[in-house]
Amino acid sequence: MEVTGTTISILPGSGINANNLPDLLREFPRLTEIHLTASEAVAFEEHEAEEGNEGSHKSLEEALTKFGFGSNQVWTMNESKIRAVFKIIDDVGRDP
Repeated sequence: MEVTGTTISILPGSGINANNLPDLLREFPRLTEIHLTASEAVAFEEHEAEEGNEGSHKSLEEALTKFGFGSNQVWTMNESKIRAVFKIIDDVGRDP
């Protein structure tokens, strides 16, 4: 939250995604900022294959489990989720 003079700006966040963003934009037409949720837990092996990493990372896996990830999971950004939100924002910008 940013306080400037007598104006308060609140940044909507936590759970905003391509499914609920259109409703949020209709409800708050002057909205200019959001905190996007575009991440997901993926299997650790899948993440390693995408990143080109090799080898065993047992200590990382154990650390992630302490933060609530399932066994053998890592948290990563999902490009298709980000692109879906940007498409909505681009479409809104084109509306008269």
